[in-house]
Parts: sequence; structure tokens; C-alpha cells
Amino acid sequence: PLLVAKMMPVHNGACTLLGLRKSITHSLPYPYSKCQDLARFDSPLYGVFKRMNKTYQQEVCFEMWKQLKTIEECNCSSSRYPRLDTHSSVATCMLDKDLTCSDQVKAKYLTSASSLPECLAMCPLECVSTKYEYSVTQSTFPSYEMFSTLKSNYSTDIVQHFHEVGLLQNDSSAGIEQITYGQMASSMTCLSVYLDSMESVSY
Repeated sequence: PLLVAKMMPVHNGACTLLGLRKSITHSLPYPYSKCQDLARFDSPLYGVFKRMNKTYQQEVCFEMWKQLKTIEECNCSSSRYPRLDTHSSVATCMLDKDLTCSDQVKAKYLTSASSLPECLAMCPLECVSTKYEYSVTQSTFPSYEMFSTLKSNYSTDIVQHFHEVGLLQNDSSAGIEQITYGQMASSMTCLSVYLDSMESVSY
């Protein structure tokens, strides 16, 4: 599916564990719920999903609608939203006035898009939806035990890494024993992504 970008707090000196929770919801269409039977629906933005052969998601459609408003009000497309194949010739917002305009559009529709009839008419709620939530935990990285191990049992890759980040002056291991824990931690990070849970709910 098309994705909506979200920022993750990943930084040097820490190991970040990203736990994903996947939920799939199956609902009966209107009048039993507020979702739309997509087999009987069409709109300009829904057409983008069909032409790209992508799974429809209301959340992504909202972002496309904001892109459409950016194009209408700023005459350029924002890099923060998915591009629209119907407006592929529109230039990306690059000039200061364009970026200011796109920021104003973002602020204008940041919380209201999902409740505006104009937006909902083009981006209905799907009856089968997949959502991902995540939790983030962090721990110190590397551990002091790993720090000692890397200094005493270093590999060619580790020496090359320390050379590239400026902790060693050449490709040899000379001086590796002088590297402090703080220096090593500031040049390293780790990220682990795992599926925490998955559930399917029907209404």
C-alpha cells in the first residue's frame, strides 16, 4: 500500500526497538456502519489508487486531498504528500513563497480534513482497513561490555567504520585502544523492528 511518513526517534548512542501492532478491521458497509463499499464507489482520488494498483486507505487519501488543495492554492505540489498522477506536470514547491504557502495549507487542514464533507466525499472510510501502530523503547548502545569487546576483538569492518567517522587516522587499528566510550557511542546506533501483535476484528 501507499504509506504516510512518520518520524521515528532514532539517534546515535542508543538502540531503538520499534514494536509494530497490526490490526485488520472488517466492517459491513452502510447502513450497518460508516464505511463505503468501494466496488460501488469512484472519485478522482480513489482513481489514483486504482491506476497505481494500490490498496485504498482513507488516511493516505486524506494526504492526497491535502496535496490537491496545495496544488489548487499554491500552484505547486508538496513533497510531504503523495504525488498525484493527474497533476504529474506540476512543479514541486521549492521557492520560499511556495513553501510558505504549502505550510499555510498544512496548518489550515491539519485537523479539519477528516471532517470536511468535501474531503470525505472523495475519501470514504474503507470497509476492510489495515492499520499499524507502534511503540518505541530505547536503551544505551553500545553496552559497556560490547564497547570492551569491540576494542579488544575488532574486525576489519569496525576499523573501517572508525576510520570513516574520524576516530582513527588511517585504515590500520593503531590507536583503537585510545577510543573512549563516548566517542564510540556517538558514532554508532542500532534499530530493531519487530511485529509485536496482530489482530483481526469483524463488525
